[in-house]
Amino acid sequence: MLAATRRARIVDLVRSHRSISNDALASELDVSVETVRRDLDHLHRQGALQRVRGGAVRRRTAVSTEPSFPARQDLAAAEKNVIAHAAAALVAESRTVFLDIGTTAAAVATVLAPEFRGTVVTPSMRVAEILSESAAIEVLVPGGRVRGGDMSISGPTARAFLADINPDVTLLGTGGVDLEAGITDFELAEVDIKRVVMANSAHTYALADSSKVAVRAPYRVCDLSEVDAVVTDLGISESDRDAFDSHGIDVIVGPIHS
Repeated sequence: MLAATRRARIVDLVRSHRSISNDALASELDVSVETVRRDLDHLHRQGALQRVRGGAVRRRTAVSTEPSFPARQDLAAAEKNVIAHAAAALVAESRTVFLDIGTTAAAVATVLAPEFRGTVVTPSMRVAEILSESAAIEVLVPGGRVRGGDMSISGPTARAFLADINPDVTLLGTGGVDLEAGITDFELAEVDIKRVVMANSAHTYALADSSKVAVRAPYRVCDLSEVDAVVTDLGISESDRDAFDSHGIDVIVGPIHS
């Protein structure tokens, strides 16, 4: 096999697996590990992948903006439904829950509304509207500045209100989840809201469909070690799950629901 052909195959393998070891590449390509190392060094210099100890990972995706709320509702809808059921199971015995903003949070609210009994605190007017249909759920919404589209609330008034609440569980929306960058998001004004709630919460779970894994949004919220687990769907690759596991990050993969 020509070097150029072999290297193109390596790039394809890294993209499909997201991460792969030197030994696995050597076995797949029927070459020595030393040949794989040289190829990975070459491809890393070209920017085709990211060389890491023991193998390679695909280059992390940096995303500066996110689509509108209506557009995101149609993206990974089935995966968000899977995450919503897993998240609902995590809060089943809780009395006070913080539910963040976003389309995944809205999916969680839809699942929670018929079953949950207790208090839900949310900075999302969309989430509040869904949950307010249930007489068994007390919905608390802070005051503050409203951002159109997501209809999210932030600012000093919201921060002060949330600083006095101690949730049993926080379900955190995310823009990206990455081992190096941690949990990131798109709105700087809303990062502080997340941090305040996390500091007071007994347990925090990050909600991220598999398309957000190895993605970096512009603003860092926290390190992955600061959450109890990442809740995602079956689309997460085995190599990504292994990478999380090797760093002590728990991953919860939601059940499939029709």
